[in-house]
Amino acid sequence: MSDGFRPISDEPHPNWDEPRPMWDEPHPTWDEPHPTWDGLHPNSERLFDCEVTMLFKRFLPLFAALLLLLACGVPTAITETVAPSAPTVAQALPTSTQTETIPPTDTPALSPTDTPAPAGPPTAPAPTPGGPPIPHLPAGQAIKITFIHMLDATQGWAIGGLNGNSDHVFRTADGGLTWKDLTPPEPAPADPKTPKKAIGFFMDAQKAWVAFVDTAYGPSTQTVYIWRTTDGGATWQYTGLTEPALYQEGYLPSDLSFIDAQHGWMIAHVGAGMNHDYYVLLASSDGGATWQTLVSPDNDPSNTQSCHKSGLAFANPQDGWMTMGCGGVVDVPYFFKTHDGGATWESVELPPPPALPHLFDQNQGYCDTAFPVLFSATSADLVLNCTQFSQNATTKQSFLYETADAGASWKVYPYPGGPLQFVGSTIAFALSRSIQRSDDAGHTWAAVKTVNWDGQFSFIDAQIAWAVATDNGQVALVTTANGGSFWQEIKPKVAP
Repeated sequence: MSDGFRPISDEPHPNWDEPRPMWDEPHPTWDEPHPTWDGLHPNSERLFDCEVTMLFKRFLPLFAALLLLLACGVPTAITETVAPSAPTVAQALPTSTQTETIPPTDTPALSPTDTPAPAGPPTAPAPTPGGPPIPHLPAGQAIKITFIHMLDATQGWAIGGLNGNSDHVFRTADGGLTWKDLTPPEPAPADPKTPKKAIGFFMDAQKAWVAFVDTAYGPSTQTVYIWRTTDGGATWQYTGLTEPALYQEGYLPSDLSFIDAQHGWMIAHVGAGMNHDYYVLLASSDGGATWQTLVSPDNDPSNTQSCHKSGLAFANPQDGWMTMGCGGVVDVPYFFKTHDGGATWESVELPPPPALPHLFDQNQGYCDTAFPVLFSATSADLVLNCTQFSQNATTKQSFLYETADAGASWKVYPYPGGPLQFVGSTIAFALSRSIQRSDDAGHTWAAVKTVNWDGQFSFIDAQIAWAVATDNGQVALVTTANGGSFWQEIKPKVAP
């Protein structure tokens, strides 16, 4: 069986009955071993994911260089703001923001009103989104999907655009064949050569939240807008954050998520250097209408600024986990957990796997935590990815850690690698180039398919899924109806 994709189209194509050079079979390179397409990629257990995380990694050297020039100091604010006291997510979270309902047109009318400012010295009111918005794409336009989240067999959301850009928000009602452009009226970038990148969280067919990353990285006086909709993208409201102007090195939003219609969180990366991922953690308890800064480089009593933040997940408004990628700087891998909605954090070190009691004692490798999955405040899984060096080779192995008592004790199982995604309580997928499935909550695994692309996956059940498949700059939207054993390509376009 070929590792390519059979195209799906709503009209005949003159070349469907002939071999296609891109995805179909046969092809002189697709059907024979290839250093990047065939077999398990050496980096396949890493997440091809979040555009924003990759963007952060892209600018990591710039971060480090800037910090070295600043004598490795912590990013300082140009001006100082004072957050309201007792910053718990269970409270209402006031901030200097503006909100307005905006229809998704190319020339929206904007007339927001100010919300009450927090106690203490207030920040300046956030300006209304100015300048022309990102224009919607015309019906029939072919597009590239770069992130997908499907809700059922027909409905779903996506981020994408032209030429592999990620500056548009789409919604489908036909399984991904056509997509309605519902991009909120985010101001277009001043330079078209540096398009913005959207990140989003899509709860259901009606509720979604979107923020945009400015790829023209550097000191910024621009406001970051967090957009929200409760009517499937027919109208959008915004909250303007003035905080980005306080940081001299940039402001890169990531990990935007909600656990219900009211409680959400977002990380913003604001600097890096000397194995530090300086970040800001924001939270909302009113559906995104207002946001409060819980943690920042200047206000972090739990000392969480070290190491890359590899994952953030909450079980309820109070209990959450944040996994860390330290790249060998620490001997014992760890993660943070919170019981007050993210205001304070407690470090939790992992024990070594029972079968490898000296794994953390070696000086020839390192282990990092990633992909937290919280089923409740006490029941959770996370992945431990380990890299070991030797004179002849670099080996990688992963483990699934399972707890039923909030990390006081663990059961450890071999893990195939890649992002972890559960479908229900017992069926799980390990999503690298070697797709594997577990029917016993990750205790044992069976191979499903080896593919020649990296994927960002969206499973709606044990059989039906979509993936954004990428390799060497090529991007394709693919789907499966048999649990990943066979994938077909979709040619998405803008719906009328």
